[in-house]
Amino acid sequence: FDADSDISRAEAGVMLDRLLSLTNVNCESSDALPTWAAQSAANLDACGIMQSADVDSAALTRAEAADMLAAAMNVLRDVVKYDPSYFTLSFSARASSAETERVA
Repeated sequence: FDADSDISRAEAGVMLDRLLSLTNVNCESSDALPTWAAQSAANLDACGIMQSADVDSAALTRAEAADMLAAAMNVLRDVVKYDPSYFTLSFSARASSAETERVA
């Protein structure tokens, strides 16, 4: 773990994919993508958050991070319009498990 190093686009994509708990879509392997980031890249691409072609080992810029977060917020806004209980169910379940781990 190197806290002072840059974060890559691939690393940011994987973190955002995990944070949003996106459903896995069909993922075709590509030599251009790191193997460990391929599924996350496909998931983010399917949601319109980040194009698979942009997922690489280059450092993530502030502008790219802002674009990713804005696109993710748009996806979440659409999810909440469709199912307002999404946040209640997802985040309360995570909070409950985190609280259980903290107490143990």
